[in-house]
Amino acid sequence: MQAAPAHAHDLAPLEAPTWRSNESRRSGSGYESKNHAVGECAGGAGTNGRIPPSRGMAVKVMRARRHAVGLALLVAVPAMLNAASGAPGDKWVSFDPKTNTVTFQLEAGAPGGNGPFNFDGYTNGGATLVVPPKSNVVMNFVNDDGTAHSAEVIKDADPMPTMGADPAIPGAFTNNVDQGLPQGGKDVIKFTAPDSGTFRIVCGVPGHAASGMWIRLRVDPAAKTPALITGK
Repeated sequence: MQAAPAHAHDLAPLEAPTWRSNESRRSGSGYESKNHAVGECAGGAGTNGRIPPSRGMAVKVMRARRHAVGLALLVAVPAMLNAASGAPGDKWVSFDPKTNTVTFQLEAGAPGGNGPFNFDGYTNGGATLVVPPKSNVVMNFVNDDGTAHSAEVIKDADPMPTMGADPAIPGAFTNNVDQGLPQGGKDVIKFTAPDSGTFRIVCGVPGHAASGMWIRLRVDPAAKTPALITGK
């Protein structure tokens, strides 16, 4: 007599679930659980639709991590955008609100600029130093170029002078304005900003300002802090 064909319920399951509740038990038809079993297998919902405790904890951890990453991006992205857009004032300008002092690094013939006739890499009014009124302005001048250069503050008006002239603000000039300072030469310009006005910071060596070696200075009554703004 031939054996009766096996029925589906007589066969052992191909894969055993990864986990079961402690009340699961082995039967002839494979694994079966009571109705309140926690779940069917790892990663799946139980017979009562609940999420396994271990998976629930993993979901909470994942959500917490995503939240932390989101907060980090909120902080990092604006910083990266600012860096990408360029904030040159951070390099050249600083401010002490206690003494109302603006400190400006004025570098003549800065490396990588538009030729040697530049201030901080800018020429032909391509940058503007904005300062609050009545602020104490300190310009630390240094000449990085092999050609002698100087600096002084003059009126923002054409025609551009061919050589050094009387400064528009008392004390706003370096030594040897006409001859300039040699490479590596340094000087400190100190003056008090007026109530308002627009000026030019030019090299007083003959022909240099006319060749584009100048940037602007603007005293803005609305300014609370200084800034170096690029563009004409």
